[in-house]
Amino acid sequence: MPRLPAVLLACLALLATPEPARAQQLSLPGAAYFDALMAYRDGDLTGALKSMRHVIAGNAGSRSAIEVLCYHSLAGECLYQMGDLPGAMEQFTASLRTWQTVAGFMLHCTFPTQQLEPDPSVVRPPLTWTGRSRAAQRVRLSPTFHIHIGGLANMVRSSGGQLAIAPQTSAMPIEGIEILRCVALSMRRRAELLGTLAKVDPLTASISAQFSQPLAAPNHYSNVWIQLLKGLNEVAAGRPQEAAVSLQSSMLIGGMEHPLTCIALIELGKLAREQGALEQAQRLFLDATFSAAEHQNGPAVAEAFRYGMLTHLERGERSLWQPLLAAVAWSRASRTSRTMSVSLMASLAENLAAGGASADVLKLFDQARREAGRHSIAQGMQGARIAFQAALASYQLGNGAVADQAFQQAMPTLIKGSHKNYQIALAEQLHAKGVIGGRAAAILFEQLLQDPEAKDWMREPSEALAWLLAPNEYAMEHWFQLALDRKEWEQALDISDFIRRRRFFGSLPLGGRLVAMRWILEAPESMLSDQGKLERQQFMNTRPAYAQLSKQARAVRDKLDTIPLDATGADHDEQVKLLEQLSTISTAQEVALRALALDRTPSELMFPPRLKSSELQQKLQPNQALLSYFTTSKQVHGFALTKTGYFSWQVASPRAVKENLSNLLKEIGCRKANLKLPAELLNDTAWKESAAKVREGLFPKDEGDTNVWDQVDELVIVPDGVLWYLPFEILPHDAGGSEMLIERKRVRYVPLISLGWPDPLPRSVKLNTAVIAQRVMPSDTVDQSQAAAKKLADIRGGVAAWDHALPGPSSLIASLAQQVIVWSNLPDTPSSRVHDWSPMLLDRGRPGSTMASWLALPWGGAREIALPGFHSHAESGAVKGDGSELFLAACALMADGARTVVLSRWTVGGESTRDIIREAMQEMPHVGASRAWTRAIQLHRGNNKIDPRNEPRLTANGELAKGDHPLLWAGYLLIDTGETPAKP
Repeated sequence: MPRLPAVLLACLALLATPEPARAQQLSLPGAAYFDALMAYRDGDLTGALKSMRHVIAGNAGSRSAIEVLCYHSLAGECLYQMGDLPGAMEQFTASLRTWQTVAGFMLHCTFPTQQLEPDPSVVRPPLTWTGRSRAAQRVRLSPTFHIHIGGLANMVRSSGGQLAIAPQTSAMPIEGIEILRCVALSMRRRAELLGTLAKVDPLTASISAQFSQPLAAPNHYSNVWIQLLKGLNEVAAGRPQEAAVSLQSSMLIGGMEHPLTCIALIELGKLAREQGALEQAQRLFLDATFSAAEHQNGPAVAEAFRYGMLTHLERGERSLWQPLLAAVAWSRASRTSRTMSVSLMASLAENLAAGGASADVLKLFDQARREAGRHSIAQGMQGARIAFQAALASYQLGNGAVADQAFQQAMPTLIKGSHKNYQIALAEQLHAKGVIGGRAAAILFEQLLQDPEAKDWMREPSEALAWLLAPNEYAMEHWFQLALDRKEWEQALDISDFIRRRRFFGSLPLGGRLVAMRWILEAPESMLSDQGKLERQQFMNTRPAYAQLSKQARAVRDKLDTIPLDATGADHDEQVKLLEQLSTISTAQEVALRALALDRTPSELMFPPRLKSSELQQKLQPNQALLSYFTTSKQVHGFALTKTGYFSWQVASPRAVKENLSNLLKEIGCRKANLKLPAELLNDTAWKESAAKVREGLFPKDEGDTNVWDQVDELVIVPDGVLWYLPFEILPHDAGGSEMLIERKRVRYVPLISLGWPDPLPRSVKLNTAVIAQRVMPSDTVDQSQAAAKKLADIRGGVAAWDHALPGPSSLIASLAQQVIVWSNLPDTPSSRVHDWSPMLLDRGRPGSTMASWLALPWGGAREIALPGFHSHAESGAVKGDGSELFLAACALMADGARTVVLSRWTVGGESTRDIIREAMQEMPHVGASRAWTRAIQLHRGNNKIDPRNEPRLTANGELAKGDHPLLWAGYLLIDTGETPAKP
């Protein structure tokens, strides 16, 4: 015999139950559900979820489908409010699949026979807000229907089942309106979570087919609720016009509002908002608050007020939305739902923060914490929402430390509960399962992974930040691979740079948003796009307090520019005083910027810039070529681009390349940091064989038109992963050839393709060089560094050298200099995720010393920076790192305004380091970095009088040596945009 539906088993079991016991459990869903619903409304999300999971798992076969769909719906809502979106989706989906088995249950229901008339009951406590645009009455309806067991049994028999049924008149009560509310909630949440993915969701299509058959009796008011569900499904399916018609027809029963009218109003408001009809949307949301409150639907009250508040702000209003303020007081007085109260407080906090009522936000934050108490709602999305607003308010009040703490409290939950982040992960799953094809997946990834736009910041800045800060690299790799699969090489190249950009954003506290604000407000105007210029103008016009700080900072900077960098006496005292003033002003600006980064101020993510491959090819000169590598979790891909063509390839064996690279580094002499090596190493050429193997593994067998390769005299290299540790300069120029790449071509590196080309950053007419004259290696001396600085000063002047104390924070000194040379051994390899290292070292551990401080205002550091004492994982030869320390350092220094950066993969020190750096830095302002660097290396390689006694990495043997061994010169990375200085 076919297995009977659970709803029938439960009904028959109830008929066999003694009358007193039956009275306690007669209605569905039963007491367990309503107890859990009360726990949910009281803010005990975890308690309600635990209860629902328990009843779902226990005696599953004896539960009716009508009952179970409610359990799944409530469990899903608990998980949704806790930010567990995959778990919530699982429960909402289960709820709807269960509903599908009994979708026509109202066909077998008897409804109360009372005449449709207005409900005379009075709402307690009375609603205290105003502005309702609809003069609709409430219909008086019983929430309980009676379902006929025999009718359902006939449904089973018609599909081939067998059952000895109870008499046709046998019936049991069900809480019909609550059941329908649960179905509607599951539909709405799934559509909300899926976003555009709902259009290709199989369940959405399956439910659409459900409405092709009658689900309620003809000409009966219950069809209104079927129209509501149909409209909700049409919203999910991406048919807004049809949805609006269905939702409009579902709002009234007998000309009066019913308990689910508020749902239709909310969804109509959302549709109007998406179409830009903001005034209409806000009116619909406000009407929904009245209907929801009158029918004691606390979650709908909170949701309608939230959307109403967001629409209020989206309309450009920063004033307090008065109905919301009244509703918060009403909810606290009514004490009907802790969850509703906390949610309303979170919305009010967002409204207040947008209007600058910072102190009121913090008071509300404290009230909400007391209201939530120890209930799990405090750890859920509502708690995170209000903590985010507390962070914004604290920044607005200048209390950075408190704000940072609140922000760190809020963001993990907001990232986890981000709809965009969930949709990105789901798009991957759908493609992996074959639900969507490669082209559709690529389109989805392009839509979902793009930078937040102005409308995103205006609508919900916390959501925009959540997807900027989320580690979605695997999805981005998937997008990249789809482009490769379709042989869209240019698109793949663009995506690879997009991913690098996001890697840098992921290392920053606010995901690139703060860097963007600094650039928009303080970078030279020549660096701004038209959109950026407009954003700056609008901002300065509406934020007079910040505009005044900016003006003060410029005035102090102008005064500092009149004082020599190496000031002494009274000038030095004045310099110290002005630097203190600038530090104070910049700190105030930074706190203000953090407030802006969290609010609704739109900003273009200017740095690093976006550059399409089509634009890139226009920038390439006939004598230039781009060589870019991109490392995914599985493969390494190469791209070569010239003015006239491009080609792409997959590195055959990344593992072999890594092994050969390790051998190459060890043969050069990279075995341990600061390890002394015999001077005879300089005569060893064994490394050339490993270099040839590395080249063979990295380049394709068919290298294209060799004539084009021979015509190129400048190579721009974008490394990735372990290839940051590879000195490409020492690879053979040609397969099987003896000449090194550097002997035929100038080589420069960039962390992103988009940073490899000149930009309009103006060059100062005044050339100041700040030198930190310490020790690159322990055996170096301060006197040697000072002497090197003096040589540079003798050539062109304007050199200030410090060996013990700076007149102010290094972040400010760097902003006053056009060049920075740090002859110091930077002691630690920078963290791959935090910019906590000190580029100048001299003020390490003090405020303003870290790379993070350099990124802060005042905008703009030195244009040219050399850090020959930088450490990377290359110096051990084991290649244990992923290159991120070099990549992130390069990005950060360029974000601070540097256009030329010299980093060391391994430290050398001694006379070699001082000569190469000095020769290059003195020529860069005149001939450009690439030519100056190549000249400096050529001079060093041609030097036959290298004294090992002056080289800390070598043991002295009494003989002079030649400087062409790569240990002494190949460890440096010239990172440069390729600017050629204008001729005087």
